[in-house]
Amino acid sequence: MWRFASKRVRPPLATRLVLDLIGFAPTKIQCEEVRRALCLLCGPGVDLFFLNAAVLLSRYRFTDSKQRQVQTNLRAAQHGKIGETRVGRLATLPEGSVIEPSN
Repeated sequence: MWRFASKRVRPPLATRLVLDLIGFAPTKIQCEEVRRALCLLCGPGVDLFFLNAAVLLSRYRFTDSKQRQVQTNLRAAQHGKIGETRVGRLATLPEGSVIEPSN
């Protein structure tokens, strides 16, 4: 529950921080500087986030074996046969283990 709550709180806090940094005041008419900053954030700013994600993910290869591993982990989690280890990663099933999807 705590993870869910913390994920729900972070985006509004980050948004508020960014708006405070550019001088946005919600109850006032915005000056030209603030309006320009908002335009940059909503235009090229968003593009930069997508570009950064594309660059980071371009090095990650999602191969067929990785796809099978993810599907196995998801099926195992649905059946309660997998949990988090001390480092917070999903434990894998022994080689050759098969969990049939439930309908």
